[in-house]
Amino acid sequence: MRGPLTWIGRRLADYLSRERPRGEQVGLVNPAVLAATLRPCDVLLVEGNTRFSVAIKYLTQSTWSHTALYIGGALGPARLRRRMIAFGSGDLTRAICSTLIAQAFQSVHFPILPEVSHVKTGDPACDNCYEDILRIRHHSLFAPRDFDVSPYFNVVKPTIEAGFDYRALRWEP
Repeated sequence: MRGPLTWIGRRLADYLSRERPRGEQVGLVNPAVLAATLRPCDVLLVEGNTRFSVAIKYLTQSTWSHTALYIGGALGPARLRRRMIAFGSGDLTRAICSTLIAQAFQSVHFPILPEVSHVKTGDPACDNCYEDILRIRHHSLFAPRDFDVSPYFNVVKPTIEAGFDYRALRWEP
């Protein structure tokens, strides 16, 4: 029984990992401009072009299928590289890009999309005084779109950051 299931699994993975047919590429960013714009801890949102990507976007109701965390230049010691590789291994849910990145941000208490409770303060002199108490959602519940809609992240567009001028564009006649 294991043989046929393995064969089916491989065929399905092969089919889903192929690039999906599409028209002309639109809105691609020059890699040099992107590299000059990135800062450590930036989260890149990616619209993949495989059938896996289509499924992820459908299931998460997102424009984005993948996330990546920019950590800066080349890593230092080999022990740090090994630790980074091991961080997402072993547990399948930790290998998901947005889950891994959410867990990294939450480990330093940086909010993504926390649940907010409005709690009355203990000040007896103020009847209408409330404070917001944030509660971290479980890291496995995050999808790429959560980084996009979070009020705690800036959306950076490399082309605009590089000084985009629409008047300098060459248009087909």
